[in-house]
Amino acid sequence: KTVISHSAESASSYKVNRMLNNAVGITISAQSSQRQSALAAFYESNDELEKVGGHIWVWNRIKNRELYLNEGIRFSARLLAANIMQYFIIVCEWLMFCSFAWLHFSLSISYR
Repeated sequence: KTVISHSAESASSYKVNRMLNNAVGITISAQSSQRQSALAAFYESNDELEKVGGHIWVWNRIKNRELYLNEGIRFSARLLAANIMQYFIIVCEWLMFCSFAWLHFSLSISYR
């Protein structure tokens, strides 16, 4: 097996295992509380929440490979290089803006 196929199988087994555990938990809670359906039990159970989203969250998940191993999302090197370059350009533009603003402000004070 290749590394890619092994990681894809790992991600799929992780997701299927998580889905089955959720289904079993919902079915047990629906049977124990005599609810009408397991779907109603699913909507009422908010005990397992996961905070997701944002730049820092994604970069941390890319760095420790959880995004690939658990979710099966794989990024090409070109995409990651383009994204890193985009951040670098934004930082450079911000520094240039701040230096021009500081230069303009200091020249306007000296002419007064």
